[in-house]
Amino acid sequence: MTVTATAAPNTPLPAASSAPASTDLASALASLTTQLQQLTDQLASLVQQLQSGLAATGASQGAQAVTGGGAGGMSGCACSSMQGMQGAAELQAAGANGAPLALQATSAERPEQQKQKKRKKHAKNDDTRQMRAGDTASTAVPTAAAPASFDAIPKKNPYSYEQMVARVKREVANPSRSWDRLCLGFVARAYGWKASGTETAIKQWQIMPDSMKHRGDSNPPPGALVFWDTGAGRAGHVAVYLGDGKIASNDIRRSGKIDIVPLSEISKKWGAKYLGWTPPYFENGV
Repeated sequence: MTVTATAAPNTPLPAASSAPASTDLASALASLTTQLQQLTDQLASLVQQLQSGLAATGASQGAQAVTGGGAGGMSGCACSSMQGMQGAAELQAAGANGAPLALQATSAERPEQQKQKKRKKHAKNDDTRQMRAGDTASTAVPTAAAPASFDAIPKKNPYSYEQMVARVKREVANPSRSWDRLCLGFVARAYGWKASGTETAIKQWQIMPDSMKHRGDSNPPPGALVFWDTGAGRAGHVAVYLGDGKIASNDIRRSGKIDIVPLSEISKKWGAKYLGWTPPYFENGV
């Protein structure tokens, strides 16, 4: 016997379940959200590192601006070096604010630098006015004779007093070179030596025999060397006396040039202490 199965005429087929597909989509979205959050965190960290690097670079450049460019900038005077070290310490303590501090330090130095420039400008203008007003101190050489006692110094100079005066006149009118900070070199050359053989003017005073030193005497004879103490650790100053209260000195009216000025001008203009005079004796002259 054959049996035939017959489906119910109005019974619907079972529908496919959509639950697994929805679960997969939600999981994928959650994973993507997590990855995006991680990427955002990484980008934020990278931006923070870049900002820190730029701030450190600004502080380093600011420190160089204050200290004059690292070790090379420390080769100036002691006060400049101390200002540079103080500025660098402030920058290191400031961190990211280093650049503004560098600008503040630079601005703080400007007023004093401007004052110094003004003082130099006024001094230069004063010298110019003196020359224009007919000040003949830088050209007139007093007529005098050196004392005979100078002939008895242990080491005779190559040039006589008259030859020395002629050399001074030539240097005043037509400078042969710059005598900037070379006072001892000039007076030695004026007397015919190639070099004094001594390091500084103050050293020249110190090695002079005591019998030749006329301490504090502001009335030296023509041809004498006159000395000043310019301060502790400084080289001192020496000039040659020409008579009538006049000396031939470098740097006093014109930088690196020789001018004939009153003996008192050195102390008045530079604040140097007058030591006295000696004969033109160059023990180490060559």
